[in-house]
Amino acid sequence: MPKPLCPFNTWLDDDEAITSHWDADSRRLFVGNNDIRMRVIDVGREYHVARSEEQLQKLMEGSPLGIRVFIVPQEFSWGSLTISEPCARLLASQLQTFPPFLQNLHAFGQRAEPSNETLGGFSAQPCQVFQRHERVYLLKCIEKHGREYLDNPYSIRQFAVYHDAQGDGSNDSFVVVNPSASSMLSQKMKMLQNADLDIPSSETIHLIMISAASQNWDDYVSWHEQALYPLTNKAHVVQENSDNPQPSSFQVTTLDMQRLQILQNSMHQALHVLDMNRTTIESLAGDLWPSFRSDSPSMNTFNQSRVRRCTADLKGAQRRLNTLLGRSDAISKLMQNIMSTRSLATLDESSKTTTELAKLAQEDNKLMLSMAAEGRRDSRTLKTITVLTLAYLPASFVSTLLGMEYISIKSSDGHWSMHFKPEMWIFAVLSVILLLVTFGLWHGLDLRKRHQEGDTLRSAGIDLEKGWPKASRMDSWQSYLSRRPNVVDEKHAATIQIGR
Repeated sequence: MPKPLCPFNTWLDDDEAITSHWDADSRRLFVGNNDIRMRVIDVGREYHVARSEEQLQKLMEGSPLGIRVFIVPQEFSWGSLTISEPCARLLASQLQTFPPFLQNLHAFGQRAEPSNETLGGFSAQPCQVFQRHERVYLLKCIEKHGREYLDNPYSIRQFAVYHDAQGDGSNDSFVVVNPSASSMLSQKMKMLQNADLDIPSSETIHLIMISAASQNWDDYVSWHEQALYPLTNKAHVVQENSDNPQPSSFQVTTLDMQRLQILQNSMHQALHVLDMNRTTIESLAGDLWPSFRSDSPSMNTFNQSRVRRCTADLKGAQRRLNTLLGRSDAISKLMQNIMSTRSLATLDESSKTTTELAKLAQEDNKLMLSMAAEGRRDSRTLKTITVLTLAYLPASFVSTLLGMEYISIKSSDGHWSMHFKPEMWIFAVLSVILLLVTFGLWHGLDLRKRHQEGDTLRSAGIDLEKGWPKASRMDSWQSYLSRRPNVVDEKHAATIQIGR
């Protein structure tokens, strides 16, 4: 039967929801039984490494002779805690932790993307009957991640601390979750086992945690200031209306806007973490030393003065970030104005080009209208000629035929007779042959002209049977016009080139 998680308060705690959440996240939070690696430090004496539930059970059954610290690291920054679910349940049960500690554990474990970045805070629960005082808090610190392919060399890491204060504090227990191996906190944890040093008190251990959460923030803010400088410089030196065009490296682009937004998001996140750390530290100090809430410096001990110095460092970093955010907002507005000005200039050029094309189209329409009017007049003239020809052609033919005396008409005794000369058949044969030759020559010349025009259109990409191609309509039209200089003048061709 699994160990109970913690002694729930029946009236105040939702034990069913806490247990359900624990069961749902256990595979993400904890490693298997073969990967357990947990350190147990008896401060000022020795340390042990628990690699199984049995070893942890044996260590916890022995009465500690002073302050004991349980260290639960992660496999890596987004990895599982190096403790199994039964071991975590055993630890919570033996220490009788209160629910806020279990809730803070859910901020760790395997992740595929950033999550729980806004989680943090302080909780405390005194118990006068059993003379114990529980505290739990989650803080965040700044560390270098060592991944050279990222622009930002820093990462925001988090750690959680549970403190079970017993009586006078000589037999207190701490649980430190995820003290990063590269941080000052991990180094101080190793020093706790050194018997040659003075044995630290519980207050000193809390000061170590507070110091770890307040370090490297100035470097982190300075990196943001350095990252903001190139964007500021580019926005200040750009000249959109200059007659001499600037290189592309001096022009504000959407990529610069994106970088600025990413930088602002990082600064907003850092501001939240700084405020959360400061609030958590002040709440912890107020719980450790009630006199910390007093504004009188004479009431502060050395430890309290150290805490005030840490909170002052955090406030200073907050002020710097607020200043950088104000500057970045001004740069963002300037970049937006520059890009808007550029867009308006481009739109103005496009409008001018469209106007020129419209004028040319209007001129083309006028030309086509004039050509249509001339064609209509020519058609009317041809129609008149055709009608007149049809009217006079039969009479002219008869007149010509009779004038050649191939046909003679005689009257005898009231009877009319028509006589054809023998040469008549020669006239008929020659006329038919010449007519056929004339129609043949006309048809041949017309067919040749059609083939020539078809080759010209096909070379321009125009197929009269399939229609005009969609992909290269402007190119085809320009190619066709280049072969027909008598249709469009140089001004039309230049305007078509601008329109592209």
